[in-house]
Amino acid sequence: QSIRWTDLQLHTLLGAGSFGQVWLATTSSTGSDGTTCSEGMDDITDSHNDNKQRMLALKVLSKHKLVQSMEQAQRVVAERNIMSSLSSPFIIRLYNTFQDESRLYMVTSLVEGGELESIIPENGLSEHAAKFYAAGILEALTYMHKRHIIHRDVKSQNVLIDNKGYPVLIDMGFGKTHRKCLFYALPFVSDHVLFDTLFPDQAKYVPDKTFTFCGSPMLTAPEIIRYKGHDKGCDHWSWAVLTYQLVTGHYPFYEKGMDEVALYKRICKGSFELDGTMSVHFRQLMVGMLYPDARLRLGSRPS
Repeated sequence: QSIRWTDLQLHTLLGAGSFGQVWLATTSSTGSDGTTCSEGMDDITDSHNDNKQRMLALKVLSKHKLVQSMEQAQRVVAERNIMSSLSSPFIIRLYNTFQDESRLYMVTSLVEGGELESIIPENGLSEHAAKFYAAGILEALTYMHKRHIIHRDVKSQNVLIDNKGYPVLIDMGFGKTHRKCLFYALPFVSDHVLFDTLFPDQAKYVPDKTFTFCGSPMLTAPEIIRYKGHDKGCDHWSWAVLTYQLVTGHYPFYEKGMDEVALYKRICKGSFELDGTMSVHFRQLMVGMLYPDARLRLGSRPS
């Protein structure tokens, strides 16, 4: 059964941002009507009455602030629609959403271990440790891709660590449903100044692709930068950049002080370094996954 507002009790403020707050919330394992609440949440025991409770995260968003930012409002809608269709141990779970006159509420699973970014040392993790996290993230992406959904913002800050040490993918705000015949052949006009500077006169529509310039610069796929249209291959690219970061402690295409134009040019060339301390298998994986042409990229080639 869905978790209802009357089932929740708010506790600690976990975080706050420009558009709202995230609270630690609990609910008893049986709702106010006696039905059992959704499974898959962490259990705690109420010391006062020994009733089993569930630990959750409650995101509270201001409608007033959202209506002032159409981009953010669209991301919230996309996140809600996508999360409601997903159920994987490697993806944050959405249990319910509701609203009142001034706020939107999203009840999600609670992931307490912090960001993956925070556990990457300066010189990177061992390949064995990196493989563990990379495999979990890839499992999440594969689950999404099988359901015709692309994430489009895969990065270490969007991966949390759960209480068992497993990675959990979050933030579906840039997510997109992608399937044949979904994207209509509308004329495309570039409005991105960096794109126009790097690749003038190259904007065009490609069937079965989406064109929004999105994601984080360090992990942006070449096809997004070039506005050639993108699909699940952009997630494979970002996953490979993240995996490289896990092993080395830094991004493959970025150097300190580099501006975005120089960064995007290097990304589109696919120019990055591999050293002798990396295993042969890891080097082969990076060469195959960080291939600028998505049609030839490992994992993204058409079947």
